[in-house]
Amino acid sequence: MKTVFQRLELAARLRSLKLAPPNEPIDGARVATWANAELIRLWRKPPTDANPSLLALMPMLYPPLMSRADLLFLGFNPAFSEKFIQSSNEKVKNAGALKISDFKWPAGIKSKRRLVKFEIHAKQHYTQYFGSLARFAEAIEPGSSWEHIDLFAMRNSTQANLVRPWSRSAREFNGMPEFLLRQLKISLEMICMLKPRRVVVINATASAIIEQALQLTSPDGGRSHRWHLIPDLPIFLGGMLSGQAAMDRYSSQRLKLDVLATQLSQEMPH
Repeated sequence: MKTVFQRLELAARLRSLKLAPPNEPIDGARVATWANAELIRLWRKPPTDANPSLLALMPMLYPPLMSRADLLFLGFNPAFSEKFIQSSNEKVKNAGALKISDFKWPAGIKSKRRLVKFEIHAKQHYTQYFGSLARFAEAIEPGSSWEHIDLFAMRNSTQANLVRPWSRSAREFNGMPEFLLRQLKISLEMICMLKPRRVVVINATASAIIEQALQLTSPDGGRSHRWHLIPDLPIFLGGMLSGQAAMDRYSSQRLKLDVLATQLSQEMPH
């Protein structure tokens, strides 16, 4: 039987990194600039427990982000598709043709601006993934604004291979390496600065990590969850909205109903 200490170990490690939300939302362009600098700094001086294979590619580099979005979707980690990169070269205006080597670490440092432009293009044209997010947001309320970030910044890491070396079970994350924990902190700080109206976690493992790391509580029997640092922010835990591991149709419908049924705080203006 796990002790209380064991259950709270990941949350305690995260607290030790002194995560704290700002009083006011921060401009989304500034948030992206800050996050990109933090991630590059982490890749340049990774903790000793960083798996070298996870450092092989450039970390995710965010374009300007939307603050106060109606929905912020939180995924697990960014994809890396050589086929999509090659097919996108002619469409990314003024960015030049990106080569696979531009995504390698640390050679890709010289391509930072073009990589950010590529992410803008991907959000517009990688409809297999982002299209499902846009449709979900529209189903919540026509014209809803939405944004997307990832829990971890490594590209193209198979989720099972990333988690399996240190996680004893599907919901046991106390052994998370420091390298991943610091990426988790950066993502959570981004949420604090962007101050969305809702967060929808769209990956089952990411949902389990968030639930454990933030010690989430639920005021409505599991429909939505709350984080003590931002108690007015409803957090919805779910699975993927598209792809082979996507939630079934009825689970997706229930997630939409949960979002629709959860009243936003009057202190959170639209």
